[in-house]
Amino acid sequence: MGIQDELSQMVVSFLTRTGSSNMYGGGKGFTAFVYLFFVFLLLLLVKAYIVKIAYNHVMPSLMYSLDVKSGASYEELQTKHFRPIVYVEAILVVILFNMLFTRV
Repeated sequence: MGIQDELSQMVVSFLTRTGSSNMYGGGKGFTAFVYLFFVFLLLLLVKAYIVKIAYNHVMPSLMYSLDVKSGASYEELQTKHFRPIVYVEAILVVILFNMLFTRV
């Protein structure tokens, strides 16, 4: 079981609590929510950084391998036709794939 499964189970158990019998200490639930929010945010940022590095490293090689007609060199292809993604775009890609391929 991965860390995402454990975190999602913690969120579900936190949100499904009902009644006043589960309230021990008053503010305990809010601090757990804030902690989970920051953990999810940290995981999102780490995933986005990995996507950014992987895309910017792999994509020029794939473009060079697939571009048979132009005969351009690897350096020309990388400077003229390839635009590396920025961090915000990587975050959006991670959110997109999380929404498309995770079960809720």
